[in-house]
Amino acid sequence: MMSNWSDDLRSDPLIWVQIPVLPSSIGGKKMVKVDVYTVFSGLIIAVGIISYVWWSTTYNAWTDIGIYSFSVIFILLGTFGFLLSFTKKEE
Repeated sequence: MMSNWSDDLRSDPLIWVQIPVLPSSIGGKKMVKVDVYTVFSGLIIAVGIISYVWWSTTYNAWTDIGIYSFSVIFILLGTFGFLLSFTKKEE
């Protein structure tokens, strides 16, 4: 049974970030809801990848250890953010 939109709005203050047209489950399996933390983690990963590609193309330094260390920090933080945002919070 699908939940009522107004009930979801009362129970989850970040519902405006989620996609309301998708069902919350398909075939009895729960779907992952995208929230602010997931979007922020994706942006962190994008910053890491874009900065590496930009720096490497600008300065032709594809094997520079400095940009590796900068990019890896952002990519790992974004990956850990994804993992934390997808874990189920039980209260």
